[in-house]
Amino acid sequence: QAVEHRQFWKDYPRFDGPQLDLTGIDWLIAGAESGHGARRMDPDWVRDLRDAAEASGAAFFLKQFATPKGRKIPLPELDGRQWKQMPAAAAAREPVA
Repeated sequence: QAVEHRQFWKDYPRFDGPQLDLTGIDWLIAGAESGHGARRMDPDWVRDLRDAAEASGAAFFLKQFATPKGRKIPLPELDGRQWKQMPAAAAAREPVA
């Protein structure tokens, strides 16, 4: 059985804005820091990542936001929906509810 090779990019907040090349990336995963000392994540930064993923054809998965005290908010909504996309071949094997 052949093993499928996937390229993914997991991104946590940067404070200089997203300047990335997603060439060859199948899946972009983004999420906020959590726990004591977690820094605020700007939703516009996440939107920029989502838009870059869509423009490049990469799947986009928003893992989590965090409260001001650092508590995780798993699978949050961004612009009225959850972003739990999977790369095309993986999505065909594993449906996401």
